[in-house]
Amino acid sequence: HGIIASAMDAIVTIDENHNIVLFNAAAEKIFRTAARDAVGRPLDRFVPRRFGDLHRRHIQRFGETGVTMRRMGGEVGLFGLRSDGEEFPIDASISQVAVGGYRFYTVILRDITQRKRAEAEIRKERDTAQRYLDIAGVILVALDSNGKVTLINRKGCELLGYREEEIVGQSWCDRFVPERQRRDTRNVLGQIVVGETQLTEFHENPVLTRSGAERVIAWHNRMLTDENGRIVGTLSSGEDITERERAAEALEQSHRQLRELYAAMHEVREAERTRIARELHDELAQWLTALKMDVSWVAARLPGELKPLVDKTQKMKGVVDTTVAAVRRIAADLRPVMIDDLGLVPAIESLLHDFSQRSGVVVGLEADANDVEFREPLATSLYRMVQEALTNVSRHAAASHVEVSIACAVGDLVVRVRDDGRGIEAGAPRKEKSFGLLGIQERARTLGGTARFYSPPEGGTVVEIVIPLHAYRRGDATT
Repeated sequence: HGIIASAMDAIVTIDENHNIVLFNAAAEKIFRTAARDAVGRPLDRFVPRRFGDLHRRHIQRFGETGVTMRRMGGEVGLFGLRSDGEEFPIDASISQVAVGGYRFYTVILRDITQRKRAEAEIRKERDTAQRYLDIAGVILVALDSNGKVTLINRKGCELLGYREEEIVGQSWCDRFVPERQRRDTRNVLGQIVVGETQLTEFHENPVLTRSGAERVIAWHNRMLTDENGRIVGTLSSGEDITERERAAEALEQSHRQLRELYAAMHEVREAERTRIARELHDELAQWLTALKMDVSWVAARLPGELKPLVDKTQKMKGVVDTTVAAVRRIAADLRPVMIDDLGLVPAIESLLHDFSQRSGVVVGLEADANDVEFREPLATSLYRMVQEALTNVSRHAAASHVEVSIACAVGDLVVRVRDDGRGIEAGAPRKEKSFGLLGIQERARTLGGTARFYSPPEGGTVVEIVIPLHAYRRGDATT
């Protein structure tokens, strides 16, 4: 009796007629009724009226089962009624015992009002947090240390095509990562949990949706730790960049096609230039030479007294000589014959010589690329890029000296054209309809290389062209 009286939980015993025979101190406190006012009275006074019949039937069925003890209520909430009419939620268990032919039922219960309020607050906070998660413009996924999903927001569910309850508790790797990447992803997650590797803050990975389609997600990750600093999981926010990736891939494909078109266009243009240059050199120049010989023949047979005609033929020979020189210069600009006859380096030497003669700029050439076979389109493209760089020097640099170098460096052919002019203004926009530097870059790209332009600290401008040598070394397969 002393133990029952001092118990922290309310203990109420009733007889077969549902009259109270025991009412301990905790029951007095909960129901706000003295034991003397409760003992001998029906239990119904402490049960809300709407639950009275249900409560009686429950006790009767319990008595018929013969089970000695079980919890009451199950999924149905239980409520008690205080003496002042206030209802309150309870957690209860019931037991039965037979003594001297009589059956007694004992209910052990506790007031769970505070717990219910706390649960309601937790639900409210969780619902509020979930609303914020659901309205977030990104996918949110949390995994525990075993790689199972503990949280996902609405946007993540919509992306994957599942309901939240179908996702939470599932292994992320096994369910939502494409099969080809599952082993690597699982290994990385395992290494992160034990501290063998760091979590990558940003990464892009595909996920597998319910339909079997893949979506590319850009993830921003962070580790979740407990109060002792132990890693307990990961939290990732993601953005679906599938369409962006597809657009980027389509754009890159378009760029590749444009570069191929650019290369084909230049190939056709160089072929046409070569044809015209050879016709100028082989036909027009020969006809002009023949014309000069005819003029000389006529001049030699004119009588001395016809001095005006003799003078005229001399002028005609001068015009023919000038025309022949112009034809040869035009033919050389269209297609330097020296590239085909002597090779790239002599052709560039000739180009630099002509540039120096026309501009008065001092030039220098340093070539050290003996193991490179300057086949087409490499030879013509490099010649044109150097030619364009010199054109820019004469137009914009106001330079007095230009140095050109051709050298091999770590598997690459490096060509530099450096002047001592005014340099490039940082951030200066490209002039309208000025495509010289852009043309150099595109030519370099068609060869698989790069071209960049910069002003070194000591001044001037450097045009640097880098071309991979793997296809142009001597002994390699010809293009």
